[in-house]
Parts: sequence; structure tokens; C-alpha cells
Amino acid sequence: MNLPDQAVGLATLRRNDGGLHRLTTSLAEAWANGLPVDWDTHHPTTAGPVVPDIPDLPTYPFQHRHYWIAPATTPGERPAYTEVGPAPEAEQTWGPGLAELGEDDRRRAVTDMVLRQSATVLRYGSSDDLPGDRPLREMGFDSLTAIELRNRINALTGLSLPASAVFELATANALAERVYAELAELNWEVTARSTAEYATALDSPAVSPTDRGGTLRTLFRQAVDEDRYTRFIAVMSELAALQNQFTTAEECAEPLDPLRLSARHDDRPGDEHATGRALLIGCTGTAPNGGAHEFLRLSKPFRGERDFFALPLPGYAVTGTGAGARPVPVPATLEAALDAQAQAVLRVQAMEGNEPIVLIGHSGGALLAHALASRLEEVHGVVPAGVVLIDPYPPGHQAPIEAWGKLLGEGLFAGELEPMADSKLLAMGRYVDFLTDRAPGRSSAPVLLVRAAEPLGEWPADGGDWRAHWDNPHSTVDVPGDHFTMMRDHAPVIAREIASWLDGIGPCRNTAQGGDR
Repeated sequence: MNLPDQAVGLATLRRNDGGLHRLTTSLAEAWANGLPVDWDTHHPTTAGPVVPDIPDLPTYPFQHRHYWIAPATTPGERPAYTEVGPAPEAEQTWGPGLAELGEDDRRRAVTDMVLRQSATVLRYGSSDDLPGDRPLREMGFDSLTAIELRNRINALTGLSLPASAVFELATANALAERVYAELAELNWEVTARSTAEYATALDSPAVSPTDRGGTLRTLFRQAVDEDRYTRFIAVMSELAALQNQFTTAEECAEPLDPLRLSARHDDRPGDEHATGRALLIGCTGTAPNGGAHEFLRLSKPFRGERDFFALPLPGYAVTGTGAGARPVPVPATLEAALDAQAQAVLRVQAMEGNEPIVLIGHSGGALLAHALASRLEEVHGVVPAGVVLIDPYPPGHQAPIEAWGKLLGEGLFAGELEPMADSKLLAMGRYVDFLTDRAPGRSSAPVLLVRAAEPLGEWPADGGDWRAHWDNPHSTVDVPGDHFTMMRDHAPVIAREIASWLDGIGPCRNTAQGGDR
């Protein structure tokens, strides 16, 4: 399956928004991006002998002008059409004159712009309904809407914010601060765009140089097509050893602050069972297209019930902004990376009242979650209340990974929010090098192994058990889906199993484990 470097994702269903208006909006967005739409089928003639004249829609992307057909009020009546009159003052005029404003007025202008764009993307009537300090995930942002917001801001400002910016910055105020800082580096030089220029910029958003797919991504695409996935990963491991590196947690250039994805309501009745108050911390995986968004679906069922954070993996971020953005150093050892993560986990634990922590990871992130649990116990004296391993294939049990390499590569390309950056492909290679042949460390934390019930691809009858494996003591549960779809389509099932398992274990102590259910 060959995918284009740039794709437009359109959602026909959104939370609390799945009716005919949502479908019509999505079809209009598809039309505006060049996809043919049979409007006669979508808007059939009304009852009676009068056949309405369907107005031509523009063939270029448009914003802030409505072309909807109002329904007829009585049978046979000609439907009313929206007048295509002068457009209201376009948002694309935002920006010129910022340099002449004072600092407070500039900051207010940037914040107001970010809130207006957020309200537009989420279909709110007014930006007044969006408090700037409310988490963006709680407002309703998902993968597609986050990219849409990024595209709008980039089109207005001329910046090259990465798609991950909306995920990594917790609130609209934080996102506005990021925009403010990048515009300040440009000395507030924002050029007004014509309607056509704005539409073009919106359709083909600027991409940060560090997030732009390069030569390595092209080679990765070729390797996947030729079923040489594992060979490419091995090459990345060798190349990654030549990158700039940090040797201690103190040298790590990233704060690694865990990002809150869900919050426990303050008015929720107290739970005497410590794991009911545990902080759930999702350890992002090694994939070059990974990040906090890996846990958006899994964290959603926990909203109001438990605090759920996403913990970044060092080596995948950038420092600086705009043209000065550079990849951060990668860790020289896995221990350096784990110590940097451990410090971030302990900081958020202290901020949350020293509640117990439960580490969660999927695929390579599962191996890292268990390694972090071992490091926390061995070096920092903290035993997690539990570790949840979602479909891991540790060393010694990677025959399915080798057999399904092409499918794994296809899954990475299919999951791109934007082209995988070369720097992130190298970071992936660094961690693959760390995890190859590394036996799981010791940990007193109870472990839940969550396995996919369906194989990712074909598997020979005499090939043995293809399912995820864990040698150390653990509890096991199987959930619907394969290695990818279990997290994409069946996250609520996984969340239910995690909650049930937590309800049955004690805080920070060993349990009798090993039974399947």
C-alpha cells in the first residue's frame, strides 16, 4: 500500500457530532480539497414538481463562507440558498501590525487568534466558550482536529508548527505561548494573505524542517515495499550511534514533562483502595510517528475516574523554533534515558500528592515501561503499583515481528500524522539497539499482559504461539483486534481490563500471578 507524502484526513463522526450536518460538512471539506462529490445524490430534489437548481461550489479550498442549502419548508417549495455575497472580514488579515503593538497587546492578539481557530475547528459558536486554561483534549481535540488546528495557525502566521504541537502543549494558552515565541523570533513579520493565498497555505501547510520526511523516510518506504523492514531497522541502529548523545539525565535537553490526558474529578468519592487513586502513566513507544497521541483513545474512558499522563521518550523532540529547530541528542545508554524519565515521573508524582503510579506501554513502549519500573525500583527506591504491557514481543520471542515486518512498516506509514522525520527514524534505531537482546530487569510491581486476540498477518500452523509473551510472573488477558487495531478500535476494552485488574491488586506489592483469563 503506497501512501502519498501528504494526505487530508476528514472525520465524518466526532464526539457528540455524528448527524447529517457533520456528514455534509465532511463532504464539503472533501470537495474543497479536490475530491469529486456527487451533490445531486446527497441533495436529492424536494417533494413536488420543482427541481431545485444546485449552485456550483468553488473548486478551491474555502473558509468562513457558507454554501449550504436550506431545506424547503413546504413540499414542492424551492429551497432557499445561502447568498454568496461579500465574505466577512477574513481571518487571513490577522498579523500585520503586530510589531507596532505593546507586548501585552501582542500576547492578547495571539491568544485570541488561537482560541478563535480552536472554536472554528471544534464548531463552537464563539471562542468565548473555550477557556484558555482548559486541556485541549478535554475540549474535544483528536488526531484529525489537532492537525486541522495546526494547519490553520500555520496558514495564518506562516509558521511551521509540527502536528505534535497541539498534543504536546496542554492548553490553548500554552499553544499561544509557543506561537508567540516563534513569531517573536521572526520579529513579528506576518504578511497578510489574499483569500487564494490563504486557501493554498491551508491546503498545503508548512512543515517544520525537523518534521519533514527526508532521505531516510524514502529509503524506509522502499524497504517496506521490498519486505526488508528488519534490515532497515538494523541500519538505523548503526547510524543512530553516530548522533549527538547525552550520558546522564542532567544532560538531557528535554524536560520530559508528562502530559495529562485525563483527570480524576475532585468530587469523585474517595477510594480506600490505593490503586483506585493511582496515576496512570503511558510510556510512549519507539515508533517515529509516536507520541502522546498514542494514548488518546485509551485515556478517554478514564476521564473523571483516574489521572492519565503520557510520558515522552527522550531523543524524539527538537530544540529551537522555526529555521533554527534542531533534533535533540539521543541517549548514550538506555539507563540515561530511563533516569531522565524517572525524574519526570517522580516530579509529577510529587505534584499529585505522591499517589502510586501505574506504568503502561504498547509494543516497544511496553518493554520500555517495564524497564522504567525496574529502574525506578533499583535506583530511585520507588516500586510502581503496577505495569501494564500491551502486546510486547521481548527478545527471544520476536519471530512474529520478523515474519510481519512488512505489515509493521505499513502500519507505521498508515499511522503518520505527517511524514516521519529522519531524526525520529534514527531515534527509533537507537532504542531498537538498546532493546535488542536485553532481558527484562527485575521488578516487584505486578504485571498485566494484554494480548491481541488476532494475528497481524498469516501465521503457519506449526509456527507455535504467535501471541505476545512475557516470561516473568504476570496476569494475562486477551482483547479483540490485532497489534494495531487493539489500540485503535478496542481501547475501551483495554481500559476496562486495566481498571478491573487494578481493582483486584494491592498497591506496590507482589501478587500471585501467571493465570490467564
